[in-house]
Amino acid sequence: MRQRWLQPFRNRKAELVPRLRRKNKIKMQYKPSHISFSQIMSYIGCPEHYLFRYVLGIKSPPAKAMKQGIAIHKTLAEHYSKKKEDGKGLAIKEAQDVYVNQLKSAMRDYEKELEETKALISKDFLEKEKEMDEIEMIDAGTRGIKVYHEELEPSVKPDLVEAKFEIETNQDLNIMGYIDLTDEAEILHDTKTTRKSPNVQELGRDPQLAIYQIGYKKLKGKNPKSYAKDFIIMGKKEAKIQRFEIKKPEIAGEAMLRYIWNVLKAIQSNAWYCIHPANSWQCSKDWDGYYRLHQELREVGLDAMIKKYT
Repeated sequence: MRQRWLQPFRNRKAELVPRLRRKNKIKMQYKPSHISFSQIMSYIGCPEHYLFRYVLGIKSPPAKAMKQGIAIHKTLAEHYSKKKEDGKGLAIKEAQDVYVNQLKSAMRDYEKELEETKALISKDFLEKEKEMDEIEMIDAGTRGIKVYHEELEPSVKPDLVEAKFEIETNQDLNIMGYIDLTDEAEILHDTKTTRKSPNVQELGRDPQLAIYQIGYKKLKGKNPKSYAKDFIIMGKKEAKIQRFEIKKPEIAGEAMLRYIWNVLKAIQSNAWYCIHPANSWQCSKDWDGYYRLHQELREVGLDAMIKKYT
């Protein structure tokens, strides 16, 4: 049975084609066959980021912290895929070697992407990036891998690893996502890397947990028993692990589906407004690779942005 939130898709095509109702009749040719949950999370984080990346097709300048997180993510995915097959996975030294190779590959991509997007880069953003040294990233990551393997890894018997799930809306638009890791105890694991201890109060309200709940139920036919938010905290001198177990997300799966539908309607309606307060770090000069585009959008308007970038 289709969920109630999908009803609006039944009688018309779900084409995300924003149209500007102005004299010049500018149209954005944006007709995806699917939309990912990561794209939806991008819109939730900042609608203007979604506009720049997925509608106008402008890549954001790369961030070293993100490259490091991806390298650790790929290392753990390789480990748990192997562990699911042989019950052992990668030894600590093997996992560290995989991480170093992944990071070096990611940093080669970083340099290319930095050159490709240099027109967008603010001085503040570049100064922040220079603070992260590749050797220090290697050392911090290998320490993080080691402490993860010693403290958390032994308790995880993997079930789903990088499992794709998809929600059908109609023949033209599907919503897709991936679950990184679940174990045989029906615990859904979400592993993050960070430099500082996380804000515990915000964990239960993380919309990503609700999205994982949707995916798990789609694949398994039931909700997971609990959710583990595993943080690898990589300090300059030492790494440590923090795990927070959440019985269920504060945002229920059905509520999240309704929220997603509202996001899709907002995309169709050209709702691209950054509403972060002026002192927010998320769209600040030193953290946001799209900072200059935010300013340009305010100066010239959406019509001019479309003409320039599409």
